[in-house]
Amino acid sequence: MQFQAGNISVDEHFARFGSKSYAINKLTSVDVLERKPGNGGWLTCAVIAALMGFAAFGALLDPAPNAGGTGYLGIAVVFAGLAWWIRRGNRPTYQLMLATAGGEVQAMTTQDLDIITRLRAALEAQIAQH
Repeated sequence: MQFQAGNISVDEHFARFGSKSYAINKLTSVDVLERKPGNGGWLTCAVIAALMGFAAFGALLDPAPNAGGTGYLGIAVVFAGLAWWIRRGNRPTYQLMLATAGGEVQAMTTQDLDIITRLRAALEAQIAQH
């Protein structure tokens, strides 16, 4: 099984990752590690947005003039947008690890699960043939 994506390729003799090459017959195993990002940033922004939303709702219902409801509402919208933007970027990262007789090395890191899955399958097929 051959694999080619950008500067990464796998053939019957070598696995190439940019300027680094690994001989297929020297690889003993392949592993993929998933790193999930923390939730702190977006969750903090979401809580602030909710609190500001409640404050805006309370201020808008207050019969006193200049209660500041629109200011709180603006802050709530900004923090809600920031929470959405941070959450959208919090995708897991996948690391391809290659094990050789000399130890384990991280060959590549990506957020694309499809490429890492196809690359792993190609490497395992080539390792099994040797």
